[in-house]
Amino acid sequence: MAGAPTKMAGASVNALRALKQQAKAERIAVAAETHGNELYVYHHIQTKQVVYSLTKNLNNNDSIKQLPFIGKKSVPRALRKDHWAPLASVSFPKPSLGLTTYQLLREFRRLHETCYDKSLVTEKTRKERKWMIMDQKANSVADLAASLRIAIETENKKAEEERRLHKIKYEKTIARLAAKAEAEGTTFVARPLELEEGEVVHEGDITVRWRNMNDKEHAEEWPHVVSHAEQGRADRPYVAPRVRPAEEAELVVEVSEPETEVIYRAVDKP
Repeated sequence: MAGAPTKMAGASVNALRALKQQAKAERIAVAAETHGNELYVYHHIQTKQVVYSLTKNLNNNDSIKQLPFIGKKSVPRALRKDHWAPLASVSFPKPSLGLTTYQLLREFRRLHETCYDKSLVTEKTRKERKWMIMDQKANSVADLAASLRIAIETENKKAEEERRLHKIKYEKTIARLAAKAEAEGTTFVARPLELEEGEVVHEGDITVRWRNMNDKEHAEEWPHVVSHAEQGRADRPYVAPRVRPAEEAELVVEVSEPETEVIYRAVDKP
């Protein structure tokens, strides 16, 4: 009897572990189904570097891998939340559209980083060249418009090819069943095939929400099915921390002469 409580405790632990594993598997399955429905674009407020993410919260390792080493201090050791701000977020009706757009954006980024004008090498200093290559904000907006157009065209062509193959399969099946009915001396009536024609991505299906609506002007043209809107507070996961409201505090700069050190401290207003 002494071992009975131990066995019951062990069974409870195993049951709890199984429930946790089941819940984790369900979360992974749901995430896999919606992976690609949302695309987030963030930019560095100082260098104007841009990173892309399929999740609302930036992953430190994945984001740093998107930043090429151009020179000293071009790649940070870790992301600082007060240095990165949302540029835009995109909603897609299908995950495949978002994944295709994400892949195209990464490919366009690599072209900007490697296939730049030769004048950057001959006419600019190393420091100037580094800052110009890091500044990808305007390029990213133009790349987003181009990537959306290519992704939409690819999705429409894929849907058209699927309709064509489905029609061929339907015709072969009808011919086989008609021949079988004729051999058996029976009557065969085929139901007409109903397929949805036209584009699979309609106007308003893709929405780009901007932190600043003026940023969309970096692209010359947007696909007609893409709509634009301003971001709400829920779309802004990264906000620079505030120590104290402006009306209650002011910034005072103190300079200590011997060490020539600048000290910033917040003091209350009288």
